[in-house]
Amino acid sequence: MSKAAVSYHFKHLLEGSQSFSCNSCLFFRYKVALHEGSLYFMINKNYGTSPERNLLKRRVRCLYKKLCPKEDNQKVALMVKPLKQQIKYGELLACFDLLNKKLA
Repeated sequence: MSKAAVSYHFKHLLEGSQSFSCNSCLFFRYKVALHEGSLYFMINKNYGTSPERNLLKRRVRCLYKKLCPKEDNQKVALMVKPLKQQIKYGELLACFDLLNKKLA
């Protein structure tokens, strides 16, 4: 996907999306998409070192795939921004459970 297309999709996500923060850990912006789901990260260097940022991304990707399996008809465009450092997997799981309840 070209850079312009990614920028367009991100702008489209921000326009009609809903948002909430969860347990002072994560900030979500989400929108139920008609065509395809997407996942955007907003993680800057203040979160921690490169391995810490990559660990958070891997965990969020895993939880996103559980939330939106490919065969599922409901697709979710999701933006994730951490609100604190050193977020544990249990906290992420609780946040995604809350997101799942909001989508249901």
